[in-house]
Parts: sequence; C-alpha cells; structure tokens
Amino acid sequence: MRASSHHRSERTQFKSVFRLITEVIRVGGDAPQWTNRLLDGLIELFNAKFTACAVAPIPTNPTEWVRAEVSLQRGLTEPETRLFIEGYWAEGNTYRSEFLRRAVAIRSRFVTVRREDVMSDEEWYASDAYTKIHLPIGIDAQMESHFVVPKTRQVFGIAVHRGTGTPPFSIAERRQLRRLHLELARAWHGTIVVPETSDPVVAGLAPRLREVLWMLCVGMSEKEVAHQLQLSPRTIHNHVVRLHAAFGVNSRGELLARVLNRDITEKEMRLPDSTMNQYTKLT
Repeated sequence: MRASSHHRSERTQFKSVFRLITEVIRVGGDAPQWTNRLLDGLIELFNAKFTACAVAPIPTNPTEWVRAEVSLQRGLTEPETRLFIEGYWAEGNTYRSEFLRRAVAIRSRFVTVRREDVMSDEEWYASDAYTKIHLPIGIDAQMESHFVVPKTRQVFGIAVHRGTGTPPFSIAERRQLRRLHLELARAWHGTIVVPETSDPVVAGLAPRLREVLWMLCVGMSEKEVAHQLQLSPRTIHNHVVRLHAAFGVNSRGELLARVLNRDITEKEMRLPDSTMNQYTKLT
C-alpha cells in the first residue's frame, strides 16, 4: 500500500511538472511571458517563497566567480530584493554564492542540486550568505539547476528557495526540478512545433490523448512518452493507435503531417535579453 501511494504521488508530481513545462513552451518566443510563467509556476510547484532564473557566462575554471548577465526573480518584496542586491550585487562585486559556485563547478552540462548536496549544514549556517542575506530575508532551503548552452557559451540556471522554518527539499523534489529543466533544455536546443489547437480534431481529443500527441510532436518516442508519463509502453501504444484512428492515418509520419502541416506553429525558446534584468531597476 505504501509503495502504491508513493507511485501515485510520483505520477501526480510529474503531471504538475508536465503541465507547467507545457504552458511555458507554448508561450515560446515571448521571453517576458515564458520566464514569468516559469517563475510563478516554480513557486506554486515547490511551495517556494522566492525563485529566480539567470544567464551567466561559462566559468573558465572551477574556482572562478561569475556575474550573471541576466537575473530575473519572483517572490521577494522590494525591501527584500534590495537586501538581496546589496548582498550579492553590490557595485564592483561579482555575484558571490558559494553554493552556486560549487554547483556550476560540477563538470557536467546539466546539473540539479540541493544546497545540502554540495554544502554541509555547518558550512551553510556559518556562511555570510546565510547570516547576512538569507536569514534577514527569511529564505533557507534551496535548489539550483542549470544547463550549458554551447552555442552561446552561457549557463542558464533556475533556483528555488523556501522560507525559513519550512521543510528542506527532498530527493523526489530534486528529481522534479531536474525533469522540468530537462524538458526546458530539450525545448531550448531547437524549434518547438506543437499541434495546431484550432484543428477541431485536436480540440476534440481527450486530455490524455492531447498530452501524448504534444509529446510526439516535440520528438519523443513511444518509449520516452511512457517513461515520462509513468505508464506502460502498451498503454501509450494504444493511445497512439487511437490518435491514428482519430486523424484517419496509418503511421506516425502521417499523423505529424496531418497535425502540423495545416498551420505549423513554431516557437523558439530564446535567452532573456539583458534589458529584462529586474535588478537594474533597483540599483
């Protein structure tokens, strides 16, 4: 019974992640809109007080401190934001966070970590970052996820913080954040093509079939769809058969041509522009 409840919980969590990433990707090329939806969604998904996304140059070595070129945040009041800026963005200083420095120094193109994965409680609670910035603001538990964009030599990261006194992030929540960010990275590296929602057949599909159709359109195999939705491959194959019947086609190629060739909707994920840096408004 306990294992079954855990499995249902995992499935529910993934559905929430998938709904959020679907909303973000459908916004697509409008950088202010998709970043705002992402930040609001992260707060809802992880019961967070503060979340942020940032773009920074790739460090040249593991000990280098790098300053984010763009940093967008949601959740803090203006006085709290000012304190955050004074602590991390003071004039002439680099953006210094030992937690983030250690996370970015991990030799991988994709990293998702909780604070306790790279810093002990003893280190964290004795640090200036905690005593001078996080404690006065009232934020503590944190997770960070980033991926490298080789084409632009940049790192795109998102961070989630909970209020002081709230539970730390679990390993399951770390998996949630990683799953969400992997889908965002998948979208980032290419053009996103989604089914035309004005098509009456698309509009008439059951929610699960629309979900499977969208995942096929972004390039997932039936096996990948089954893994992402935590359903059996046979169940997903049956859904695909129903999609073929709904659109009167006999293959995946015909299905995508039928869905996408009517009015292809292309949404390219773009890096936020530096003029969107919300901190510049308060400095």
